Amino acid sequence: MGVGHSRYQSGMAIRPGGELSVWMEKASRKAHLLQRAGRFSVCVQTEQRPYQYVSVEGPITAIEPVDLERDARPIAHRYLGIDTGDAYIMPRARTPSPVDSTL
Repeated sequence: MGVGHSRYQSGMAIRPGGELSVWMEKASRKAHLLQRAGRFSVCVQTEQRPYQYVSVEGPITAIEPVDLERDARPIAHRYLGIDTGDAYIMPRARTPSPVDSTL
């Protein structure tokens, strides 16, 4: 890992009800800038032509601790399957994580 890099990545998911949830290290520069701005935007695109994209922008409605069971495990299961998703979550559940805020 280089200077300023973390072994943890930020994550993003759409919660039931349509709210976008983003998690990252509370002490990261990204988190500080987002807290200061009070707003967030994201753009995602497909990787095949013709490229399609969607962008979302809006106010940050909450900053709260990450709950692995509520926030991360369902997303890990969705994208990685049950077994691989659980293997991905396991090391994070055993150690205190600096990834401790959702926006």
